[in-house]
Amino acid sequence: MSATVFQKIGRNVFYLQKIEGMLKVLVAQCDVSSTASEIVDLIRQLHQPSSKKTLGGLLTEFFERLYSDIPDPERPKGTDGSWLAFGFRLGSSDDAIQKEVSLFTEVLNERNHLIHHELPFCTLQTQHECSQLAARLDDQLVNIATAHEILSEHLAFVNEMKSQLPDILRQVIDHEQESDLQSSVVRS
Repeated sequence: MSATVFQKIGRNVFYLQKIEGMLKVLVAQCDVSSTASEIVDLIRQLHQPSSKKTLGGLLTEFFERLYSDIPDPERPKGTDGSWLAFGFRLGSSDDAIQKEVSLFTEVLNERNHLIHHELPFCTLQTQHECSQLAARLDDQLVNIATAHEILSEHLAFVNEMKSQLPDILRQVIDHEQESDLQSSVVRS
């Protein structure tokens, strides 16, 4: 029975880590502003500030940023040329947001209880202890799976936005080249 419990612990921790990873991507990429030539490097670097944040910190930032208004973009410092900015926000009713906040708060609390309170003192020496923990892990998985599914959907939207980035960059570059051409014709 302890082998089954270890598998369930691993399963839940695996999905909790996936949730944390998705939050890092969503938080890091919800607001981007850069010159056209530096955008790819910027997107790669965006993950660094969120890489060391806790799940609780990521959830706080996720709800503060992704359910807020998109800030007015600012021209990147030190550039006179073309630049672009994009923001990703989630539109939802206050009721739906509150349900999501409650779900993720519960997932965070369940995770913290499991990792910090339950597992350190668990011996898995008796059938009763194994059965109880296995049942709690199965119950916990319901919320974890729901949270994972929600974030997967949000991440799909961000990835769709990023997939359109090459076309947007081409338009910016084409516009810049056209402007340069018109400027050179006017000077001639």
